[in-house]
Amino acid sequence: FPSHDNTLESRNTKAKSFRSYLFSSTLTLGTYIMLLFVYGSLKRDEYNHGRFGFNNHAHYLSAAESSEIQLYQIPDVTYPHAVLEHNQRAAKGEVYQLNLSSEATAEMLSNILLMELNVGYCLVEIRYTIPQSLLQGTAFAFVATQQLAQLLRDPIYQATFLS
Repeated sequence: FPSHDNTLESRNTKAKSFRSYLFSSTLTLGTYIMLLFVYGSLKRDEYNHGRFGFNNHAHYLSAAESSEIQLYQIPDVTYPHAVLEHNQRAAKGEVYQLNLSSEATAEMLSNILLMELNVGYCLVEIRYTIPQSLLQGTAFAFVATQQLAQLLRDPIYQATFLS
C-alpha cells in the first residue's frame, strides 16, 4: 500500500480501507495468515511491541535477516528507517505470524499500518533468511516510500547505515 498522497485524511482513509480489505479477505478465505518482518520499535523488548499487542496477537517465528532492506539511523531519532534496496549487510529483524482471521489481530495490523503511513512508510513483500540455516521465505515489511528514501539519502540528515 504505497502512499503518494501524504495528507492525514488520506492516510486514515487508506488505513480504514486496508482494515476493510483484511476483514473481507478473511470472510472469503477462512483463515488468512500473514508473515511480518519487523526490525525496529516493533521487535521484542522494544516500546511498540507491547503497545500494539504483539504478545497477544502475533506469533514469534524466528530472528531473521533481509538483504533487500537497508537500515538507516538518523542522529537523535530513536528508531531506524528502512529503505528497500539490496545491500551487502543484511538488516536484522524478527518474523511474526499474524492470523488475520482474528479481528483483534487485523485491528492491531491496521493500527500499525496507520502509524507507519504517518511517518512515510508503505507495506511491501521482502525475502528473508533465518541466520545459521538454509531456511528462506517471504514476509511483508514496512519500508520508506521512494520520496522518504530519497530524503534519507540526503547528506543533510547525516543518516548512517546500520548492520
